[in-house]
Amino acid sequence: MPVQRLTQKDVDDLNDGGEPRLIRDTQVKGLMVVVGKKGASYKVQYDLYQERRYVRTVAKTLGATAQLKLKVAQRLARAVIDQIKAGVDPDADRSAARAGNAAPTVEQMFLAHATFLQTKKGAPDRTIKDMKYRRDK
Repeated sequence: MPVQRLTQKDVDDLNDGGEPRLIRDTQVKGLMVVVGKKGASYKVQYDLYQERRYVRTVAKTLGATAQLKLKVAQRLARAVIDQIKAGVDPDADRSAARAGNAAPTVEQMFLAHATFLQTKKGAPDRTIKDMKYRRDK
């Protein structure tokens, strides 16, 4: 894993794809360029500590090298790293939203379907009762 002082020319030369590799920047600790088969992208990786205890390593993609200039990526990386150093998890809102949008349970889906059948299709109570019997069997 090479570590070098990245320049815009170096980054532009990496966009050809080719063999997957990872190059870390010496100017902004935690910033790296990840080159894959389809192109290259800027990523930030830094350890998150809260109350002087290690929580996890945060990895965040900033964007494709074809869309972001190096100086902009370095500025974004510094902002993310400052946030992590302050003990704030930049992915906390995303993981909280994911937890709130959990997939519905079978019971929730069944009740929604039964309500739909009764209100929109005019299904008799006996149909819903039979469906419950088959579900619980």
